[in-house]
Amino acid sequence: MKLFILILVLAIFLQTTLTPIDLCLMLLICRSFIVDEKINYYLAFFNGIFLGVLTSQNLGFFALFFLITVKLISLIKKTALTANFLSILPVAFLILLTQSFLEKFFFNQTINFNKIYVEVILILPIYLLVRFWEERFIVRPGIKLKI
Repeated sequence: MKLFILILVLAIFLQTTLTPIDLCLMLLICRSFIVDEKINYYLAFFNGIFLGVLTSQNLGFFALFFLITVKLISLIKKTALTANFLSILPVAFLILLTQSFLEKFFFNQTINFNKIYVEVILILPIYLLVRFWEERFIVRPGIKLKI
């Protein structure tokens, strides 16, 4: 968990300085699809606040949007539509498109569909990496080693 928080902080710094891609949102989407824990809400809130501070925009916009995104994904995950791991692509597309429309409405930014397409393409390898990490290197309380 500590490593994931470090990766999220690095993603926020990369997002605000170098790349226009929403790395933090993509990592939160992937982790919410993989692990259904209460810690996802805390990660979403604090990373949204931190992103708002670093981008010098409305402080609560990203926190509120990230919280709604995590809650929406937890509701979508309970349906039978998400049985295939490729179902993350249309869900991520809709979430990223919604974020772009809200940024256009609140911050007068233009909607860049090429950026959204690149983010949707990049979300699949990020999802596979986060899933590999959560399955292999994170010890759950129900798993016990036999000697």
